[in-house]
Amino acid sequence: MIGFYRLLFRELKRLGITLRKELPLSELVLKAADIELLEQVIINLVLNSRDALKDREGNLEIVISAEGFGQKIIIMVTDSGIGILPENLENIFTPFFSTKKNGSGIGLSLSRQIILLHKGTISVSSEKGKYTCFRLEIWYLQCYTFFFLVILTVVKVFCVF
Repeated sequence: MIGFYRLLFRELKRLGITLRKELPLSELVLKAADIELLEQVIINLVLNSRDALKDREGNLEIVISAEGFGQKIIIMVTDSGIGILPENLENIFTPFFSTKKNGSGIGLSLSRQIILLHKGTISVSSEKGKYTCFRLEIWYLQCYTFFFLVILTVVKVFCVF
């Protein structure tokens, strides 16, 4: 997996896209979660953000942020991309629905299922031409202020170069 992260980081950098992290001063730890599945969700969201930023000019940025609240953690992946049309917002988690020319419509549907398996929710807000923000709320995880393994792993590899 680390090789994939490095490759993706290089691609983002080549495209002129900044990946920024906004984590609490004390980072968080997740217990009782399938870290690899949650990493896949974040990778999918970052890849979608990358696609939304392709062929755009100006401030090309993807922000990953996370905060813990007792038994809940909120993770947000936000980009300054093209946004999602309002009429498409209600369908983006539907299997096989895609607005991409070569999209399969599997990524967001599978991401939603992974989050549901973790007793969580995934939602999206977007404004055409300005931004898209995916918000993951995951319950029944013990959140402590030390390390947040999913974000720490993904962001550490993306942002240390």
